[in-house]
Amino acid sequence: MGFFNKVKQKAQQAVGQMPNLAQQEQPTPLQPEAPPQYAAPSAPSQEPAGPSFTWNGDTYALPQGWDGLSIDEWFFKFETLRDRMMHIDDERGLPMMTDEDGDALDPEEVLLITEFGFRTGGEYEAYRNWSVHNWAQQTGESPTDCEFRMGGIARERIMAEKAGAMSGAGGALSDVEGVSCEAWAQIQAQIAGGADHLALIAAAGMDQPKWDRVSAEWNTRMSTDTTGTVATAYANAFAGGAVGQYGGAAAQAASQGIGGDVGAEPIPFELFVEISEAQSAAGQRGEDASAVLASFGMSPLDWSNVGMYWNKRLAQEATKYHQLYTEYSAKYQAKYGTGDGLTTDQREEKILGQVLSMAGAGQAAQILPYLREYFPDDAHDTDALDWWLDKACDMCGESGDRARAQALLPHRYGLQDDVDEPLEQWVASEMESLFD
Repeated sequence: MGFFNKVKQKAQQAVGQMPNLAQQEQPTPLQPEAPPQYAAPSAPSQEPAGPSFTWNGDTYALPQGWDGLSIDEWFFKFETLRDRMMHIDDERGLPMMTDEDGDALDPEEVLLITEFGFRTGGEYEAYRNWSVHNWAQQTGESPTDCEFRMGGIARERIMAEKAGAMSGAGGALSDVEGVSCEAWAQIQAQIAGGADHLALIAAAGMDQPKWDRVSAEWNTRMSTDTTGTVATAYANAFAGGAVGQYGGAAAQAASQGIGGDVGAEPIPFELFVEISEAQSAAGQRGEDASAVLASFGMSPLDWSNVGMYWNKRLAQEATKYHQLYTEYSAKYQAKYGTGDGLTTDQREEKILGQVLSMAGAGQAAQILPYLREYFPDDAHDTDALDWWLDKACDMCGESGDRARAQALLPHRYGLQDDVDEPLEQWVASEMESLFD
């Protein structure tokens, strides 16, 4: 996987996916991703002419256009950049550029250079880490919490601006036969809450055929909008209807957003995780997830509303809730029969121990089949598989175990999609990086 594919993957993990609340059966709310980790910046090694910054011992010229921004404007600009990189296939008019060897640059790097003041992708990553660390020092948060919270606020602003642009004539958020997305969503919320749908659509001036056409068109727009803007507008309007026992909590969370006071917990976070795991276990057994909700005294609408609240709250305190989630998830996976009772860290230690043991026992060829069996959903994800081997190689480097690293690296080589070197040359370069 190339550098910029990895950048886009990181961005997608941070952003998450907006639930499609248009479906009759409401989906499970988002689960927190493992937050990124940051190292402290090191002292400058040399000073270039003009403004500069230093990260991990390397000094760079400050990219043009970023100096003097407030924290809100900086994160808005940064998330705008990440959003454009995630949707790079939609970019038009980017020039063709090559590196010093004449090889074509990735379009993401062209975007960085031509519009955002960077010289390379590595400089972009260094500047992002340096800036987030410095903003975190100002806010008193960890870098992880600062980036999740401020990035979330910026993404909400980006989505609001996209929604405004799509609301004009012919846009994806323009009315359908006179029915706005907000009006349609709020009627859907009331129907989900048990109201008489015929009476509701009649009060809105529609008969059943018109309601069916309007619903079909809004569902189509949500499914074809690759930006997620229509789904986000729908979700916010659905929650804004404040229907159901947790409707008030959802409405406040939707209206206040990540940067505001989302209010009191509708249910404790531990219960939120337990219900998530109970539904997951039921789904694996082929059972009805709505029956699980009913056993907790909740409806699909209630669960959707609770999810709206916790999705906002998780972004406000990412580190705290990620740690709690890993603890509670292991507990309730074991309770409902879908887990091994291990936390994420314990499971990682177990798997890496097995990988290193197999490498040391002359069984390196069995490592990838082992990982594919352990993680069937990632069986064809070369980046996910490579993460484990890369981590194991790093551990070999830390312990000085050259033999195991030498056994692992040929299997890592087969997972690379951006390497032109022959196997022997690549392995030698990696060994030098690990041990010299």
